[in-house]
Amino acid sequence: ACLLALLSELESQKQKRICFVAAVVLMVVSYNIRKQFGMVSLSAMLIILFVDLLLEKNKAVIQKIAILIVVFVLAYGSNMIYEKTSGISEFNKYYAQMGHWIDYPHLNYYEDENGVYEAAGWDESLFNAAESWFFMDENMTTEQLKSINDGYVASALPVKEVVKRAVNLIKTSPMANAQVIAWVIALIILNIILLLKKTHRSKLLMLDCLFGMFALVSGYFLWQGRFPLRAYQSLLFIYFIPSVVIMLQCIKLLASVRGEAIAFAGYTILMLAQYMICPAANMVRETYLTCNDVNRYRDMDVSQVIEEYAIAHDDCVFIHDLDLSLPAKVFTTYPKGGPHNLLFWGGWVYNTPMYWDQVYSCEKEHLYIEDFLSGDVCFCGYDISPVLEGYILAREPEAQVEVVDDVQGIKIYRFVK
Repeated sequence: ACLLALLSELESQKQKRICFVAAVVLMVVSYNIRKQFGMVSLSAMLIILFVDLLLEKNKAVIQKIAILIVVFVLAYGSNMIYEKTSGISEFNKYYAQMGHWIDYPHLNYYEDENGVYEAAGWDESLFNAAESWFFMDENMTTEQLKSINDGYVASALPVKEVVKRAVNLIKTSPMANAQVIAWVIALIILNIILLLKKTHRSKLLMLDCLFGMFALVSGYFLWQGRFPLRAYQSLLFIYFIPSVVIMLQCIKLLASVRGEAIAFAGYTILMLAQYMICPAANMVRETYLTCNDVNRYRDMDVSQVIEEYAIAHDDCVFIHDLDLSLPAKVFTTYPKGGPHNLLFWGGWVYNTPMYWDQVYSCEKEHLYIEDFLSGDVCFCGYDISPVLEGYILAREPEAQVEVVDDVQGIKIYRFVK
């Protein structure tokens, strides 16, 4: 989107073609990283091109829009073919149902008067475990989850309640909020200046449309009641950063080098003021703290310990606890082979072809509760969760848990009859 916004400043046709090709490639890359935000990227790019078309009526812009849409359709089609042939499409169906059950209000087990959970093969211990984490159970299929989701009819929330819930979601994101406030202030100032001077209509329309689209998409998420910080921040980046580029173009067109220096000084003062008023909203500070977090380095060391242990005991399968889902070092290498026998019991990747490939590589067909009692499946963690213990005892009342090893505070548990 930034590259497209810069096209008007380039004089050489060769440079313009290179910039446009690079923009299209990056759009395809963003789509392949995460489909939803590939679509958001496309919307930002189309806003810039449509405004150009609306005001300039240039045939070259029509060609660019056509190329962009054709390439996106090809990316969309090839992605669908890949998902179908690889089995990812089946995982996506499961992921949608499980994600819906976890993220949105769902039928409470104790209020199920119609036997929805019983019909799906769920008991109380499975319900409690599913609320705690995603994990592998023969009764957690796409069809069973869909029947449970369909069995919950949520009462429509009044508008006042929806607004209250949206406000509470926004309050938890001070960094993104500070950026939005700075964006709005800059937009108001630039709108006033450009409208008074009656110039650069296309730039002004681009800016307003980008913010309008950001507000529209954010509003949709807020209305749904699920707006995680990563989504809020991503939407902000995708629409805000091209806006900054266009704003700088406007300043350059309106003012001399001195004017640009004043604008830069104003932005610096704004950032310093933000840092003093609300330190938690400052991205530079937060990035520094994240990169120098003592706990993060400790977690990475713990992660390496359990990985090395699994590599050294490749005759067993090791299920790691949520507490051991830790950040890894960027350039981790395994001279003697990776820990293929270390995996989470389900998780976000459960039901992907890659997950099943890892299970099969451990010479297992699945990892249900009977496999836990086979003697070669161990559970790693600082302790045993009462939820996990309750789930196992509900299926194997005679099961007992024993500690077979202790690795720097991480206990290796085995379940036996």
